[in-house]
Amino acid sequence: MTNNRLKNISTSELLDELIERNALFRVDCGLYRNWELKGKYQFSDIKLPSAYPIYVGNSIIDRMIKWECEH
Repeated sequence: MTNNRLKNISTSELLDELIERNALFRVDCGLYRNWELKGKYQFSDIKLPSAYPIYVGNSIIDRMIKWECEH
């Protein structure tokens, strides 16, 4: 039987919970200038965000810190 408890939880609630449990780390990122992808043929242009978050697992952060200390 599958677990249906997560079906009623929004993505933002799940991310907030994982951050609170220290399972994820939020990194605010952004571009130095505005960029736009020009669509060809039937595809429309896409404006890329100038600021956005990425979410990184704490195990990756730990490995990055360990690698930096070794080098």
